[in-house]
Amino acid sequence: MDFCTIQSLFSSNDGHNLKEIMHNHVNFTNLNRNDIGALNRWLKEHSCKYKNEHVIMYHGTSAEHDIVNQGLQKTRAKTKKSLQSQIGYVCLSLYPESARTFGELAYPSKEISVYAVKVPLRELAIDSDQLHNKRMWGDYKDGEIKRTLADSLVYGSGARIKRDIQPYEVRLIPNM
Repeated sequence: MDFCTIQSLFSSNDGHNLKEIMHNHVNFTNLNRNDIGALNRWLKEHSCKYKNEHVIMYHGTSAEHDIVNQGLQKTRAKTKKSLQSQIGYVCLSLYPESARTFGELAYPSKEISVYAVKVPLRELAIDSDQLHNKRMWGDYKDGEIKRTLADSLVYGSGARIKRDIQPYEVRLIPNM
């Protein structure tokens, strides 16, 4: 499903395509700090507390959860599915396919649903779990990956929100 179709699932079409914005700023065939810095500047300019700009990202979870009525709940001690997961966040991906994969890892052998999530850009936080994984297991030089939102999006393909996601911010992506 293309981004415009996903965007149309929401009542207003003001959600930025963060994946497209990232690819407009970053040359992935020649990844460098200048490009990541340009993306960071764009993120800071558009996430001011006086602006109400939104982005659309993705989350995959068990189809058994009543997300449409309850929204996405932040990770709690009893719902934590990974040793490294931090309590108090909802993790979001830039890519619906990655969101599905994360859902499959968390809920093996269960049916997975993928949701588009429209949230204020200013609320996005780095996904330190994914950055840690990239530093530990990736082929990157020491200090190459920084603790910025742009690094989280570029290297980890995602971000986190430190709150529950309300039902009005979530839309099921059919047949995903």
